[in-house]
Amino acid sequence: MSRLHNSPTGRRQQRFISEVLRVLLTHLGRANFTNLAHFPHLHEHTFRRHFSCFFDWVSFNLVLFRLTLHPQERQIAVFDTSFVSKSSKHTYGLDTFFSHVAKTMRTGLEISSLDIIGVGSRRAVAVDATQTTPGFSVRADEKSYSRIDFYLEQLTDLLPRLPSIRYYIGDGYYAKRKIFNALTACGKQVVI
Repeated sequence: MSRLHNSPTGRRQQRFISEVLRVLLTHLGRANFTNLAHFPHLHEHTFRRHFSCFFDWVSFNLVLFRLTLHPQERQIAVFDTSFVSKSSKHTYGLDTFFSHVAKTMRTGLEISSLDIIGVGSRRAVAVDATQTTPGFSVRADEKSYSRIDFYLEQLTDLLPRLPSIRYYIGDGYYAKRKIFNALTACGKQVVI
């Protein structure tokens, strides 16, 4: 955590994140605000208040990755989505998404993630995970804003923060002209 002292986060937020990580590493079972409040000296409302504030998780994850990686090691970026089944009707983000496990469309939640892998050491870190916004069309055409546009927006937002990574790997769903055009225009190579 010492490298984060130069970050725009305040000391209180740094202490809070340190405490949360300590608790999560020692906590067994489901990690929600109510359960986490039983272990440290923090109240449930403290968790809710701090998690409602912005924290630059991308920078935090990149610092962790660079601490465990040899500086000369070749890196690749991998992007994909993950589906979480959810039966509640009031959860934000609930929509119909493709489940790779069930090989069909299911109702639930989805995150789009970008991970970095050190090729030699085979170490990986999740740099960013963004919950997919519901209501976008599944079909990627040129006229409407689709899920592909949503995933592409996440990728293009992260590109300036990952200047040394040249290769981006995704599954067959990402084999779309929009993805190839955007990443090759930035000097990146896409492997599907």
